Amino acid sequence: MKTSLINSIQCPKCESMLTVDEAATKPVYRESNNELHEGILVCTSCAKQYPVICGIAILLANPNSWLRSNYSYIVEGAFNSGGISEPLRKYLDQHGWRMSASPANNYYELPRWVDIFLATHYDPVPAGSDDNSELGALLAKQPSVFEYVANTLKRLQPEGIKRALDVGANVGGMTWRLASQAESVLAIDTAFNPLLAARKLQLGLPSAKTTVRRYIDGLRHEEITVGPFNTNVEFLVASLFELPVAGKFDVITALNVIDVVPDPEAFLDVLIDRLEPGGLLILTSPYSWGSDDVPIDNWIGDADTPSNEAVNRLLIDKKLSIQDETDFVPWILREHSRWYRVFHNHCVIARKG
Repeated sequence: MKTSLINSIQCPKCESMLTVDEAATKPVYRESNNELHEGILVCTSCAKQYPVICGIAILLANPNSWLRSNYSYIVEGAFNSGGISEPLRKYLDQHGWRMSASPANNYYELPRWVDIFLATHYDPVPAGSDDNSELGALLAKQPSVFEYVANTLKRLQPEGIKRALDVGANVGGMTWRLASQAESVLAIDTAFNPLLAARKLQLGLPSAKTTVRRYIDGLRHEEITVGPFNTNVEFLVASLFELPVAGKFDVITALNVIDVVPDPEAFLDVLIDRLEPGGLLILTSPYSWGSDDVPIDNWIGDADTPSNEAVNRLLIDKKLSIQDETDFVPWILREHSRWYRVFHNHCVIARKG
């Protein structure tokens, strides 16, 4: 993380300032000391500690629980990016973060799925172009969700964007597109390895990555060169509900997130609260409600009202004006040349009054 960011982030627990705790473990700086690669941030008020691993700060209100559940994923990702220093590893071990009775089972953190999402977010060749079938050709002609959002933003915000927030950034495909229009972009997610992959691509840190993997079938794949990218971005493991930065944003994107958070309407309220007056909120979703993620009583929409109509109504009730909307925009997750998952997204862009 950029050292300049430390002065503008805050404790997600009590909202006080954070500082580098040099007593906990020696911080590691890179890029002429402009980048905090590794260390511990500590709250100046409540003394809660937050590790920085491979340049990514873990800024969750309950970092210990998350670290215990995700320790193996973090270590694997860090190992593939130059590793964790011995002092920091000892610090983590002393706090019991490698010990968990219930480790997370999160496919977003797995290397193959990170690769699949990287190709979905960055591959310049449309999914379907390489499978020599009529269905593939049809899929390849469809506009992507990323294209729709980026092009509509240019039209609705021609003067550019000062400050943008990408919620549920995953491997950073929307972050990258926002960075071409905004002065600064903050990308947050609760999965570590997707953010690490995004940093390696977009910032070249902690090690440069210049290709994404397009799977063909079985063990066959090809590496696709992508980039270069703007570097006016920052990636944090953080939750919107305890966002570790103050202030509001001119544009907030939440692509395919609202149907996987436990309380979608509360999520919507926080998004709106974080918008500047006149700011734009971009939501996309296939509304694949699942009771494992979202209690049925919290689903938006019901037996009589489709989810897209219910979301639009909520936005209007919450004093936003819908600027643009389109339905059934394909989100194509290409696992390999013979296997696609196609989601039809509802995309809506609304302005805060």
